[in-house]
Amino acid sequence: MFGLDLSTSLIGIFFLIYFVILECKRHIAIKNIVFQVIVTSVIQCMYVGIYISSIYLDSNLYIYLALILLIVMCITGFIMYKWQIKLIYWLSLNLIISPVLSFALIQLDTSIFDTPFGSTGEGLIPIFSVVCSIILQVSIWLFIKLHKWVSSLKKQEKFPLKQIITTDIKIIGFQVLLSVLLESVFIFYNLVLSSIAIILAIVVISIVRNKLRGHYIFWILSWSGISFLALVASYDFVPYDFSLSYEINQRRWDSGMFALIGLAIYHLLLTIYYKLMEEDQMPEELE
Repeated sequence: MFGLDLSTSLIGIFFLIYFVILECKRHIAIKNIVFQVIVTSVIQCMYVGIYISSIYLDSNLYIYLALILLIVMCITGFIMYKWQIKLIYWLSLNLIISPVLSFALIQLDTSIFDTPFGSTGEGLIPIFSVVCSIILQVSIWLFIKLHKWVSSLKKQEKFPLKQIITTDIKIIGFQVLLSVLLESVFIFYNLVLSSIAIILAIVVISIVRNKLRGHYIFWILSWSGISFLALVASYDFVPYDFSLSYEINQRRWDSGMFALIGLAIYHLLLTIYYKLMEEDQMPEELE
């Protein structure tokens, strides 16, 4: 399936060349274009390396790999926000680099594909690498756009430092309590209980966020960090029950990751909802 990978890269090359020509017509300095291409290419190589490593590494090392991925995502967000590299560079260079580099790396060791359907998996890995990288990078780009949109709607009121610190401490305390309670439910390996707990968490979060109007980025980052630490720590206090099947044991991890990612997205949706409500109320306030 290398032909499909090569075709994907050629599509990326076409878009990159086309966009570079447009940039030159806008009198953008070649030095700036080359700089953006080099920086973006390096980041793309990091994503490919992480994805391929997740296939070969032992599952016990996934936590460290997740931390590395988190660092790379933070670097990506910083570059997108600070240097404002256009999304087309990220997408086109991803199409160029990810499939070819992924294919080259898995050729170094194809032993894990020595199964009846291994050749199919080997052929799909480069495409999955492209898709996963695009999802992550577009998500980060959308998050940055959301942040700029929220910031442009209305300047935040200046609050005393003591009040900001007090609010942040309350938010952290709430996040710790919520994450501990959720993990206490997840250890029962019951999907029904886990689903009910997550639904209740959604209701409680909407109530608390309406009372504690902290910065939405702090809400999201504190929840992501605290819930991940709670998820990892829960396995130290209550390890895997090896008497149960793999599928049942996996429910606990899946529930924890769903709560981590799903509730972080829910915080984003709440932010959009609150800002839209503020926009609707602004004409009334002016009148």
